[in-house]
Amino acid sequence: MTRGDVDELFEMLGDPDVMRHYPNVMTHRDAQIWLEKCLARYKADSHAFYLCEQRDTGEVVGQVGILAQDVNSTPEKRLGIF
Repeated sequence: MTRGDVDELFEMLGDPDVMRHYPNVMTHRDAQIWLEKCLARYKADSHAFYLCEQRDTGEVVGQVGILAQDVNSTPEKRLGIF
């Protein structure tokens, strides 16, 4: 992802159906913060969420990535998809 992806990211994170398992939908500003966190994770961990695009249209259809997370005080890598 790059900062230029914020509008497509907002379309997804601001969609109530997509975010139905999260506490709330995100505002455009929330999407910017989410994006900045992903960019910081790229630098710190060399990976994070990546945008998934429909091959024939380029439409953003989701995110997937390996995330470094603490689980019960143990650092682990987790696959995230949405």
